[in-house]
Amino acid sequence: MKILNVNSSNILLKSYNSSSLNKIQINVSNNKNNPDKSLKELPIIIKGKHLARENLDVTYNSNINKKMQESLERKLSQLSKLKNRIENKDKKDDTKDNAVENPKIDSYVNVAEKIKDTKETSLSEEEPLLSEKQINLQDINKKIIETNFELKDIKILAQELSKQSEVVDAKIYMFKKMYGNDMFKKAEKEAILKQVYDTRNNPLLQELKSTFNEIVELEEQLNDKLNKDQPEEKKEI
Repeated sequence: MKILNVNSSNILLKSYNSSSLNKIQINVSNNKNNPDKSLKELPIIIKGKHLARENLDVTYNSNINKKMQESLERKLSQLSKLKNRIENKDKKDDTKDNAVENPKIDSYVNVAEKIKDTKETSLSEEEPLLSEKQINLQDINKKIIETNFELKDIKILAQELSKQSEVVDAKIYMFKKMYGNDMFKKAEKEAILKQVYDTRNNPLLQELKSTFNEIVELEEQLNDKLNKDQPEEKKEI
């Protein structure tokens, strides 16, 4: 069973237009001969940078939110498969035990004795193995419930980000109408440079990494447990 390995750098590259980043050049001498114009443009540039930063944040977080939703949906699918594997293995073990213990007419006696022995040896050496299986299944059920709650929150956040995006788009439209498209592009370039350096600390990206690490670790542990006795079963066959 393979888990999708998402490289955080790929997400960052998809979040921004890398070609546009290569073209970014800030010419500090544009208004060198006209300081008055530069001073007048400064508050406009600051306002434009603020809007551009809002737009970048919403766009970036929306992309991460989408990746997070895909990750949680995949996590649910993997957990469901693991749960089915454990349940099917338990059923297979129960069927095998019944076939071995009931070959003759005295099967009723054997089953009755088995039930009696199970009650009397509830604290025997075999119980930890049974308890361990039960705990694993309970853990999976718990994680399925938790993941469903997380997925619900992520979908709610996606709706909020969509509304924020509409508001920001309206603000940018008004800014361009008042000050021109070129002025916004100039402010946006400076905002992009700042945003690129801040992406590493984005909490949504850290949460995305954590989700993948969690499901990979869980799957490895359960696969080890489910497959540890597989060679012995093949020998018996």
